[in-house]
Order: sequence, then structure tokens, then C-alpha cells
Amino acid sequence: MDLAEARARWRLGLLSPGHMRWVAWAAQAEGQDGPTIRALAAEEWHTWSELADLPARLFAEVLGGAGTDPSPGEAALLLARAPPRPCCGARRRRATRPKRSPTWRGRPSSQT
Repeated sequence: MDLAEARARWRLGLLSPGHMRWVAWAAQAEGQDGPTIRALAAEEWHTWSELADLPARLFAEVLGGAGTDPSPGEAALLLARAPPRPCCGARRRRATRPKRSPTWRGRPSSQT
């Protein structure tokens, strides 16, 4: 997820406080650095009250001024145009048949 997509998800309320740490790490991976990014990356956040205004300051530092937050409609449009990505890093798996014992012949064995 890029930072513009993260800001759109945050604007729509689709990011949890725990995701903000990942957003800060993504900003650091892109070469961004600042006091807000370091604060978000260093701690694990559980509630929005703990975060206060850190997400708004993060996106202002990384993506431009504070007045550039997208409206909810613009954020939804940005997410709708984003390329699809697999959920949770899951890959499409090929269906496999269950393993059968070598003596199995398609019918239950008779007991004598």
C-alpha cells in the first residue's frame, strides 16, 4: 500500500491504530524521515486517543501540507481506482486431491 492510498484509507476510517505503525515503516522505506514518522514507527498503538493528531501530522510531513487531505469522495475514488491486491498477502492456491493410501481402491475394505 502506498502512502496516498494509506491516507485515503485513514480519511475513510479504514485503518486501525495498529496499521499506523506499518504506514510509518512504509514511509521510512521510501526514504522519508521526521519526528512524527519516528514516533509512529517506534510504538505500537492500540487506540485512536493514544495517537491524537499523529496521523494527520504524518501525512502532512510526507505528502504535503495539512490542507491537502482528500474529501471522503476523493478518498473513495482513489481507492476504487487503485489496482487490486491480494488480501493479507495470500496467494491463489491450486486445489489438490487428498492423499490416498496405496491399498485404497475406491470402496471400503471388507473386514473378515
